[in-house]
Amino acid sequence: MQFGRELRRLESFILDKISKYRMPGLSLGLLSNGDRWIRTFGYSNLETGSPVRGETLFGIGSITKSFTALAILILAREGLLSPQDPVEDYIDTSLSIDSEPIRIHHLLTHTSGIPATGYAESLLRGFFGAKEYWKPYSNPRDALLYLEKAVREGWYLGKPGQRFFYLNEGYVVLGLIVEAVSGEPYRSFVREKILRELGMNHTCFLGGCPDGLDMATPYAPGSPPRSVTIPSGIEADGGLLSNVVDMLKYVEALSTRSEPVMDSAEIMERAYVKVPWQVLGGESYGYGLLLIPGFDGKMIAGHGGSVLGYTAWMGYIPREGIGVVVMSNTTGYPLMLIGLASLSSIMNGDPYSPAPVRYLELLEKLEGYYEGFEGSVKYRLRIVGSALLAEQVGGFAGQLILVPDEIPEYDDLSRGSVRLWSPYLGGRMIAEFWWSGDRVEGMIDRYRLVKKGGL
Repeated sequence: MQFGRELRRLESFILDKISKYRMPGLSLGLLSNGDRWIRTFGYSNLETGSPVRGETLFGIGSITKSFTALAILILAREGLLSPQDPVEDYIDTSLSIDSEPIRIHHLLTHTSGIPATGYAESLLRGFFGAKEYWKPYSNPRDALLYLEKAVREGWYLGKPGQRFFYLNEGYVVLGLIVEAVSGEPYRSFVREKILRELGMNHTCFLGGCPDGLDMATPYAPGSPPRSVTIPSGIEADGGLLSNVVDMLKYVEALSTRSEPVMDSAEIMERAYVKVPWQVLGGESYGYGLLLIPGFDGKMIAGHGGSVLGYTAWMGYIPREGIGVVVMSNTTGYPLMLIGLASLSSIMNGDPYSPAPVRYLELLEKLEGYYEGFEGSVKYRLRIVGSALLAEQVGGFAGQLILVPDEIPEYDDLSRGSVRLWSPYLGGRMIAEFWWSGDRVEGMIDRYRLVKKGGL
């Protein structure tokens, strides 16, 4: 397709979200059968007023895991290892559970049996300024020591291969395996075997980017946003920075099976284990990729990422040359939803078609300040995660977590109604809301409420 007028609705959608959620900057890249469309919004640096450009670098966080998985499969294609090999075959470590070795496959699929130890979270929160967190890991081997300690102290739930536990530390270990097998640093291997092959000449690792590159400043969310420092101790699990120009090359290679991806993409896209979060239904994990079936009759392969103020998401339709990359220099509106809205815009022209996008639209519509008859009772409804938190203002009622029973069609968000439920003493309490245009009303418990404004 030729990108054109049909994307104006998507542009308006994105501009509305980054304004509402006070996001400094965002970069979007779309791919469809060789055609590329890049659109940038906002600022890469608020202090200087520098705008985001297509060349602006953002941290891509855990999208780096797909590069690490590809590096492992390149070594497998060269006959230097097998994903079924025990980790202990390649690095000096003791990683086994009840005499069952943890294999490379288990680390690739987050099925080692070890729940997250939180090494990366502690590291990042320490840099965020949270005084109770401080784990100054500046070397991948520090994380390996942390993981070995977790195994020794029984921090596992079941044998390898049985359950999915997202584990950053596992991908750190995979990076060490790449080094041990290839005989060169992980960063050098990825740069030579993947980035250079794809012409991703401006993609680099935290703490190792050349001077002079246009790098977005990461910000903690707030009013106003506050710039933060990104540590350099994150590598194979989330250490890459890139821009939409480079990342579209990567997405196209995955989707079309070109060098150096080739047959590795098919292996990465196999559904090895179901993940505990089910949004569209049937989501599974492959090798460094999340797999989402049933999206407008297609499967999406992709991954999200965040590292302090940076957030990113990529997704593509295998073998069809359709994909999206979206990056920001803060958190806020979920970039996965912008990605799904973008893919939907390419495929059917409607950014509001995906159910998760409409779900959050509904929550945004209901969020606000409400009053009962003559202001006798007052409630605030605010979005918390994927639900609404209802709090009575100055009253005695407890808090309620409200979750919609169904997701209205987008056209119904101008005039419609919805039932919501809240857990209540082992059962459910039902609330209901209805609206026409900007007027929103509802019933919570015995109270009829009218929305008077935003929070």
